[in-house]
Amino acid sequence: MGRRTFSSGILYVLEFQKLTNAKFFGEPTGGKPIHYGDMRNMTLPNSKLNITYSTKFLKTSTNEADTFTPDFIIEPSIKDYLKGIGPVIETIKSKH
Repeated sequence: MGRRTFSSGILYVLEFQKLTNAKFFGEPTGGKPIHYGDMRNMTLPNSKLNITYSTKFLKTSTNEADTFTPDFIIEPSIKDYLKGIGPVIETIKSKH
């Protein structure tokens, strides 16, 4: 999980948290646990612009924070990226 985890990704994280004893690794999510979703598309009649809009407020958690924070925060670095190292995977492997 990380800064690019939004929307349905957060819903899956919350479901895993509720149903398992999983530990979470990575960065805090890019979106809030409580958010608008269930997207629909529409073409505006005059401008013909395509827009996307939310149809539901998804309060699937009591966590009103701005993000879901993992149990183990692991920040990516350019040094690891250039060496081809996945710091999250390496941390998980070292925990076992």
